[in-house]
Amino acid sequence: MLMLIIVIFISIFIIYSSFMVISMERLPIIGTFKSIGATKKMTDLLLLGESLVYGIVGGITGCILGFGILYIMMNVMSTNAFTGTKMEVEMVYSMWYLISAFGGAVILSFISSLIPIIKVSKIPVKDIVLNNIQRKTKNGILRPIIGLILLTLSITLPIYVPKNIGIIIDSLCILSVGLSIILLIPYITKIFILLFERIYIFIFGNIGILAAKNLRDNKSIINNISLLTIGIASILMINTVSFSVSKEIINIYDDLNYEIMFIQSKLDRTIEQRLRAINGVSSIFGVYEARDIKILEKEDRIWSLFGISSKEYFDYCDFNLLGDMDKLMDKLDDGRNIILSTILKDKFSLKKGDIITLDMKRGDKPYKVIGFVNTIMRTGNVSYVSDRYLKRDMEIKYYQDIYVKTNKKPKRIKSDIKDKFRGKNNEVIIMDELQRKEEKNNAQIFILLKGFSVLAMIIGVFGILNNFIVSFISRKRSIAIYKSIGMNKLQSIKMLFIEAITGGLIGGVVGCIGGWLFIFIVEYILKALNLAIPMHFSWDMFVKALIGCVIISVIASISPALKSSKLNIIESIKYE
Repeated sequence: MLMLIIVIFISIFIIYSSFMVISMERLPIIGTFKSIGATKKMTDLLLLGESLVYGIVGGITGCILGFGILYIMMNVMSTNAFTGTKMEVEMVYSMWYLISAFGGAVILSFISSLIPIIKVSKIPVKDIVLNNIQRKTKNGILRPIIGLILLTLSITLPIYVPKNIGIIIDSLCILSVGLSIILLIPYITKIFILLFERIYIFIFGNIGILAAKNLRDNKSIINNISLLTIGIASILMINTVSFSVSKEIINIYDDLNYEIMFIQSKLDRTIEQRLRAINGVSSIFGVYEARDIKILEKEDRIWSLFGISSKEYFDYCDFNLLGDMDKLMDKLDDGRNIILSTILKDKFSLKKGDIITLDMKRGDKPYKVIGFVNTIMRTGNVSYVSDRYLKRDMEIKYYQDIYVKTNKKPKRIKSDIKDKFRGKNNEVIIMDELQRKEEKNNAQIFILLKGFSVLAMIIGVFGILNNFIVSFISRKRSIAIYKSIGMNKLQSIKMLFIEAITGGLIGGVVGCIGGWLFIFIVEYILKALNLAIPMHFSWDMFVKALIGCVIISVIASISPALKSSKLNIIESIKYE
C-alpha cells in the first residue's frame, strides 16, 4: 500500500509536468485565441476537457492492463517455492475495483492538470508574444519551516508512538518524509550549487558556473530532483528490506545446528532408536510442539509452543537464551514456567514473573514467565515450556519433529532414511535445501514489491523528460541570447549536460538520504507488525543508486540538448 501511494504521488508529478509541456507548447495557439477574444475561462475549459479525455482513455487502458499484470503476478505467486509445483489460484476482482480504479484515473488526471492549466492561463498575451515565460520559484519562509517540522516529527514519532497505532502513524511518517524532502529540495539545491560553483570553475570553466547558476530557482530542475529523490528513496527502501529479510533467513539457518529434519505421524522413541541406528547419523533430538495456543489475557496466540527437557535443545537450535542457561533450564522443569521470545515479550509487554493463562486441552493453565530467548524463527512467535507439562496439558504422546545431526553427506542419509521408512507417509527435509527454497519463496514476494519501485522510477523518468522539455521551452529566449553573444552549439549542449549531471547528483545524494530515512521508519513499521527484523545496509546499492540517478538525468536531457543545438536565434527571440 505504501508503494501504491508513492506511485500515485509520482504519477501526480508526471501528469502535472506533462500538462506543463502540453500547455506551454500550445502557448502560441492560446495567445492567438486570446488575441481574437477568447476568455480565460474558455481556454481553461478547453484544456481541462482534454485532461478528462486523457483520464478516461487512461482509466480504460489501465483497467485492461491491470488484468494482464494481475495474471502475471498470479502466475508468479502460484508456484510453490518449497515443492516447485503449481497451485490453483483464482483471480478475484469486483466491479467496485474497476469503478474505483477508473474513477481514480479520471480524478487524478483532472486534479493533476489543474495547476499547470491555471498557471498558463495567467500568462498575459504580451508575455506569450515576447516569450517572456521563464519559470522561477518563489520560495517563502514557510516552506523550509514546514519542511523541517515535518522531517523532525517523522524521525521522532516512530520512536515514541504506542505500538497499537504504530503502523498507521509510521506509514504516515514515511509519506511525511517524502513531503518534507520536496519542500526542502529548493534550499538543499542552493547549498549544493554553492559547492558546485567552486568545483566547476576548475573542471568546466565558465560554462560550468553558468550551468550551476541555471539550476537555482529553476522550477523544472527542482521537480526533476524531487522525482529522482522519491524514486531512488523508494527503490532503496524496498531493496534494503528485501536484502535484510534474506540475510536474516540465512542467520536463522546458521543457528540451526542439524542437517536433517524428519517428520512423520506418531513419532515415538521406537522410531527415534531406529533413526539413531542408521550409519552416518551422529545424534538426534525429538521435539514436542503444540501450535496456535491461545493466551487468554491477551486475546492472542502463540504460534509454536515447544516442550523441551534439557539444554540439549539449544545444541541443535543455537538461539540466544538471555540469562544463565543451566539455571533457566532447571527452573523450566520445576513447574508450569515459560520462556518467551523477545518479540512476544515486546508484543505483549511482559516481564519476568508475569503469569499468563494458556488455553490447553486439559483446560486453562497458568504459566509463569521466567526468561526470554532472542530469535526470529517463525517470525519470533515461539515459546518454550517443560516437555513434561506440555505433554500433560496438551495430551501429546508423540514428537512433532526429530532433528538429525549427520557425519556424512545429508543427501546420502536422507536416502537411507527414506529406504528404512519406506511405505510410511513421512518427510525428510535437508535444512540447506529448505533454506534455499525459503529464500526463493521470499524472493517471489519481494520481486513484486521491487516491480512497484522500478515502475515508480520508470514513471519518474517520463516526468524528468517532461521537466527538461518544459525547462527548454521556457528558456528558449535565454539560450538564444547566450548564442547571440558567442555561445556555440557544443557549449550549449555542454551546459545542458552539466545541468543534468548536477541535478542527477543532487537527486542521488538526497535520494540516498531519503532512502535511509524511509528504511529507519520501515524498521519501526516491522516492529509494529511484530516482525523485528534488523535492517542490513548494502552500501554498494546506495552507490549504484547515485550513479543511476546521474545516468537517468543525462539520458533524459539528450532530447532537449539536441533541440537547443538546433535553435534558431532570430526565431527564438521573435518567438511567434
